[in-house]
Amino acid sequence: KSWGLDFQSLIKMKKDLIILWQNAFGATGPYSAYRAYGMLTQYSSGVAQMSGTPEMPASTDPPYSDLHTAMFGALAVVSALDRRRQTGKGTVIECALNDTGVVTAGPAILNYQANGALPVRMENKDPYAAPHGAYPCRGYDRWCLIAVSSDTEWLMFCSVIGNPPWTKRLEFSTLTDRLRNVDELDRLVAEWTINRNATEVMEKMQAAGVPAG
Repeated sequence: KSWGLDFQSLIKMKKDLIILWQNAFGATGPYSAYRAYGMLTQYSSGVAQMSGTPEMPASTDPPYSDLHTAMFGALAVVSALDRRRQTGKGTVIECALNDTGVVTAGPAILNYQANGALPVRMENKDPYAAPHGAYPCRGYDRWCLIAVSSDTEWLMFCSVIGNPPWTKRLEFSTLTDRLRNVDELDRLVAEWTINRNATEVMEKMQAAGVPAG
């Protein structure tokens, strides 16, 4: 604005101008003058509160906020172009890194508003699937991700690993039971995957209808 390049000044020269402005925390409010990158806004928006361990929050690299802001910005520009085609009017679009992070955390925010429940950092676990995680496989730094979210998938999973006796234990009989005993379940799954090729594990799971990668 100090250079005379704000929207109101520029629109006088070109009425159908479209401006996309990306910032950290928006043009107004107590944090509007703060400088930030996507990594910082992963924390300020609450995204990091949902990843990592119970003891330590984690951040992703590359940061979610950078990528999401770019996607929202592109969609907003397409919308502004369509509006200009219909009305001949220009648009100023503000995409704040923190805001796109808040959208990412939307389900957790809604859960808190409705139920008073704060998100819990669960590492690779999931509140609606078990087993669910990255399991070590044969070789250096080799892993297979497996996600079992229903009793049907559980039966298919058990078939793939050969139905060992522990799969018949009562503490694993339903999804609720498996979630309740997830640490022991993860240990047993890892004992099976550790001596197998990661790609082979994935292909066998996929062939049986179990999400894996």
